[in-house]
Formats: sequence, C-alpha cells, structure tokens
Amino acid sequence: MRKTNQDSYFIQKDFAGLKGLWAFGVMDGHGIQGHLVSGYVKTQLPLIMAKMLGGTSLEDMNKGGPKSPGGAAGGFLPQISPKGMFSVAGATPNVLETVKSNEGPFVFRSTSDFFSKQNEMRRNKIIKDTFCLTEERIDKSNKMDATFSGTTCVVAWISRKYVVCANSGDSRAIICS
Repeated sequence: MRKTNQDSYFIQKDFAGLKGLWAFGVMDGHGIQGHLVSGYVKTQLPLIMAKMLGGTSLEDMNKGGPKSPGGAAGGFLPQISPKGMFSVAGATPNVLETVKSNEGPFVFRSTSDFFSKQNEMRRNKIIKDTFCLTEERIDKSNKMDATFSGTTCVVAWISRKYVVCANSGDSRAIICS
C-alpha cells in the first residue's frame, strides 16, 4: 500500500492585490487525514489573510466560516498563542497584543503598508488571527475529522527588500542567497 503525500504548498504573486508582495506557504500534513488538512490550509489560510488585509474584520470573518455540527474536537495546528508554538520572525514582544482602532478597519493598500514599522502590530495581529481562524474552521468543519490529523505550516511574505515569516509547529523557513 502506497502512502498518500500529505504535503501542500502555495505561491502567490502580488498577494492580496499588493504589487510586489509574494507569499510562499508550505504545509506538512500528518495523521490519517493530514493530506486533507494541509490541502484545506493551502486554500483557506491565504484567502482568509487576503480578506483581512483588505479590511475585513475578524468578527466579520467569524460569521463566514463553517458551523460546528456539534462537536469535532482537535486541531490541525499546534497551539497558537504568544507563548505557544506560533511565532512571527522579528516581532517585538508586545506585537501580538490586541490592536484597537477607533478609525474602523485598516486596509493595507501597498507592499510598503505591509512591511511598514508603523503597521507591524496590525500586520502581525492579522497573521495570528489568520492562523487561529483557519484552525477554528478546520475544527468546525464536517468534511474531515482532524482529531488525530493535522499539519504544520510556515508562510513567508517577501518583497525586494523585506521578509516576514510565520510558522506553527516544527516547520521553519530558511532563506539563502
């Protein structure tokens, strides 16, 4: 019996409509349905993040996910928390705190906005929220049972001058020139 390849990846040029921003993601599935979980993350994580970079709030995103059929527990990613496995390369210690704004949703309009030091907290919160929301949607999905399956995930956003990298689990990115 041949084992199913459980790895998935995505490459997107001009990610979220931001000219010059590349997104690279690699998912390493594990467990009986690891290929389904990594495939789901491959399609949903970049979609969720692009919508959030475009100004869709986390609350609005939560309204659009699959509804729980009453109880699939488990998770496709290791625990994601500031003290857990999730990390954003180069993030300052308080970068994952809640970002509050009375101005309404912030829209990233350029690659410069994405990499701006001024928007670091917003960007990193969106990255964390994207990972967490993708996990919640897997847990609530009735299309697969992720109780004993999952995936690790590493994503890098790259422009000519900057790199931001995030991961969950034991996947890491190495950049060479």
